[in-house]
Amino acid sequence: MDYDPTAFGCRCDICPLQGKTPCPPEEREDALLLAIAEAPGQIEVQAGRPLVGASGQEFTLALREAGVRREQVSTSNALLCRSPYDLRRLMRGVKAPMVNPIEACRPRLLVEVGRAKALLVMGAVAWSSLTQAPLEAEHTDTDGEDDGTEGRGQSGMMRSRGFPMTLLGK
Repeated sequence: MDYDPTAFGCRCDICPLQGKTPCPPEEREDALLLAIAEAPGQIEVQAGRPLVGASGQEFTLALREAGVRREQVSTSNALLCRSPYDLRRLMRGVKAPMVNPIEACRPRLLVEVGRAKALLVMGAVAWSSLTQAPLEAEHTDTDGEDDGTEGRGQSGMMRSRGFPMTLLGK
C-alpha cells in the first residue's frame, strides 16, 4: 500500500525523518474513537499498521476488557515514522539541530482528530503533540541497568505526571 503522508498534511519536506517508511494510521468510518499513541516501533513499521507490537497487544487486551473490539477503533501515532531520536527530550525543548519530527506530523494528526468521534490519547508524547502542552515526564528504568533505555521500548516504562491515558469525547 502506498501512503503519502504529505497528502494528509505532514510536512515531510522539513522533517529529519524524511525518507523513512511511514506507518499509516488505520481509520475506520464507523469507529467509536481514535486511539493516538506516540510513534511506531519496528514491528509496526514492518507490518505497516499502528499498535500491533507489544504495546498494541496490551492495547487490544484493554479494549477487550472494556467490551470494545479492535475493529471499532481507529488507530494512529503522533509520529508516523520510527524515530532514532528521544522524542521526550525533543518535546521538552532540548536544543536539537533539526525540526522536531512531531511538529512535522502535527498537521496530519489534527486532520485525523477532526474526523474522530472521540479520542483516546495514550501517553505524554501523544498528549503533548496534540495539545502542544509542555512535556514533563519522570523516567523509570525498569530493567535496573544504566543503559539509556529508560522510558523506551520493552526494557523501560514511562510514568507521566499530568498526561495519563485520556479519553476525550466530542
